[in-house]
Amino acid sequence: METKSLICTACPRGCRLSVKIENENISVSGNKCPKGLSYGKTEAVCPMRILTSTIASSVEGFPRLPVKTSVEVPLKNFSEYMHLIRKLKAETSKRPGDIIVKNFAESGADLIAAGGSL
Repeated sequence: METKSLICTACPRGCRLSVKIENENISVSGNKCPKGLSYGKTEAVCPMRILTSTIASSVEGFPRLPVKTSVEVPLKNFSEYMHLIRKLKAETSKRPGDIIVKNFAESGADLIAAGGSL
């Protein structure tokens, strides 16, 4: 059996979670709301995060364009995603929310502009 201690970030309470993993069974204790249960199970097995970065831009006065994933993606894939992001370049002006790459790296998340270059 493996035990992990986590601080829940699903709500402002910041509960101290204890996650026990035994075979396929995952139990979470210390959560004071249902979000903590879900967060603890996911965080212990496959941590997910919104990826934020910048890409090169051809727009005058805006050498970099801030970007982010539209939904959380597996933290374990960040290195692969950053390798792909380094190759991207925005050729035209973008507004926040504009899709840069649909279904980025087949993750199910779109890579979207997080800032503008207007």
